[in-house]
Amino acid sequence: MAEKRVSVRLAAVGGKQVRAELEGVGDAGVKGFGRMSKEAEIANARLNKNTAANDASFSFKTGFSVRALFGTLASDDFTLKVSPNGSSFFDALVADRNTGRVRFPVGVALTGLAADPGSPADGWLWHNSTTGQLRARLGGVTRILADQDVPWIVPTAGDYALTTSGAGGAATGVLAGAAGRIDLFPFIPRDDITVDRLSVNVTTLIAAALGKIVLYTSDATGRPASLMLETGDLDFSTVGLKEATVAQTLRCGITYWIGIRHSSTAILSAWASTATPDLNGGAPVTTARKVLRRTLAYATAAPGTWGYLSSETNVGPGSAIWLRAA
Repeated sequence: MAEKRVSVRLAAVGGKQVRAELEGVGDAGVKGFGRMSKEAEIANARLNKNTAANDASFSFKTGFSVRALFGTLASDDFTLKVSPNGSSFFDALVADRNTGRVRFPVGVALTGLAADPGSPADGWLWHNSTTGQLRARLGGVTRILADQDVPWIVPTAGDYALTTSGAGGAATGVLAGAAGRIDLFPFIPRDDITVDRLSVNVTTLIAAALGKIVLYTSDATGRPASLMLETGDLDFSTVGLKEATVAQTLRCGITYWIGIRHSSTAILSAWASTATPDLNGGAPVTTARKVLRRTLAYATAAPGTWGYLSSETNVGPGSAIWLRAA
């Protein structure tokens, strides 16, 4: 089809002009390129339709097949539609004519940022892909959006945080270990916390007994996944607080699995049964299950990937483990 040249000049404020060149007219094609230039202090393009149910829109085509439309499409709401084939369309964005409120009918995918923006303004929302969190700036404070309903007092340096659910707790009890036993239970920090100590309390010693604290990430179903750390040996042959030095940042709203490994039968402080979450899985039981429990020779390194088994759910309480803020 022959190339058509059209020049359109519209008077504007101050004698300036709007000029369009090398654009197709009707079914005329423009081969290879199209150019539109304008020179104006004020320039308006106005599209009018007969009724709200009609369209007033701009279309964008590939090989004369529509790939995108925006305008007042079949209503007076402003809509952006896209199409993979020119016949089926997805409403990507709709601005309500009555309220100005914007909807995204097929959802929004936030591109992950490697770090938080340097100077976010109130109302900003972003995905920090490094920390795996959704964040927002509200009231001059960057907040982490997570499903947490229980208040959290952020520990300052040297303070200890409990690995509990934060409600319904009571005095700690005790729990005897067993040779080769590993117990894990889930914990969700309610704010970011950098930890420099992990601590347990031995109430009854056993000669030559040792222990280690382990920490796992969780998968999309909330089950333990990859090993984050395994401490060195803790001496359970004397009573009292036993601490492992670590350097670990735990993120708000993310489920971690924390637990203890035993070489013998030393007795440690344990959280009250109401202080840790109930675990799903396995057959119905009349006492809520609290830990995942398995046996592995103490000299063998903790599994790099846990490998969840519902048969390992157990009613035993979670060992009391404290986190010291760096």
